[in-house]
Amino acid sequence: MSVVTVFWLGFALLSGTEKDFEGLLANLPNTLPWLGLLAVLYMAFRREMLGGALASAVGLASVFFFTTVHLRR
Repeated sequence: MSVVTVFWLGFALLSGTEKDFEGLLANLPNTLPWLGLLAVLYMAFRREMLGGALASAVGLASVFFFTTVHLRR
């Protein structure tokens, strides 16, 4: 999960930069979900029980969020 998170974090950050710093700054909001997942993974490495519970809660919350958003459209 760490490898996948770092890959997609890098892709989200660099995908539309077009070789300038302003493009990199414009892509920073795209990295926020991946930075959040990286923080959860770091917590899971430091404190396994708390991090595992947090990762499970984030996963369940994302399932709930994406199913309700899909139903509203």
